[in-house]
Amino acid sequence: MFIKVLVIIFLELTEIIIFLLNSADFKLLQGIFLRKILLFLFIFLCVIIKVRAQSNNSYTTFGAGFDVGSTRGFTDLVHQNPGYSFDLHFNYNYSPYVPISLELQHGLLSGGGDTKALDQNLRKYQNNYTALMLHIDPQLGSLLDFDNDLLDIVKNWYVGFGAGGIYNYLLTNRVKPDGSHYVFPGKDRSKEFLAMGKIGYALKLYNGFGEATYVITVCYTHNFDIGDGLDGYNDPTAKFKNQDVDQYRQISIGFTYNFGAVQPYYRKRNYGRHH
Repeated sequence: MFIKVLVIIFLELTEIIIFLLNSADFKLLQGIFLRKILLFLFIFLCVIIKVRAQSNNSYTTFGAGFDVGSTRGFTDLVHQNPGYSFDLHFNYNYSPYVPISLELQHGLLSGGGDTKALDQNLRKYQNNYTALMLHIDPQLGSLLDFDNDLLDIVKNWYVGFGAGGIYNYLLTNRVKPDGSHYVFPGKDRSKEFLAMGKIGYALKLYNGFGEATYVITVCYTHNFDIGDGLDGYNDPTAKFKNQDVDQYRQISIGFTYNFGAVQPYYRKRNYGRHH
């Protein structure tokens, strides 16, 4: 029964992401679809409460899996379209609450358009990017009281950070399509430094030995392109508004299978509170 509930949750999340990828107007999230999101959040909360984070006495060393999600750019162009991302990751589990991940990601970002309603300067871009990142995602369980069962539900919340590189592969309006023959400065191909931060929840499924064999994550990630090349435009600030580095966000779900050598996990227990 529990596995069926997880399958339903995964299918609902996939439907949400597919809807976001195909939606041209996020106002469509109102009505029936908004109620579906609220229903999913309620089901997910019930599952979290039912499958409380157990006290990890042991854990496996490695993990591997994938993430899928929706993306949105925050670049020099005001109008941004929904996109997608997909990644494969390999984890080294420093502890049951501190995974270190190497992630290979591919995705789509786009924005602007050929009309002034979409961009005043008739700029547009489509970025089929590839990124490689290393990040660490410590969970609250590494800080909270090991013996406090009331905190089990929140122990698997995590905040992560990391860095890496991104290869931007762009299609743009390099020449302004208004007959002026103005060439927008920038590059359609670039390799740049990427920094990221994330927050999410890890739903862990345990085997009979108390080891988290499967992990389902729901996550928000924000990425900063230090080279400012996500949209391919490097317009002079005297002529165009271009003050912030390019950024993009992801809302994703993921699946990880943990494997490898089993490691013992010890935490100092607070016996002093018992009389």
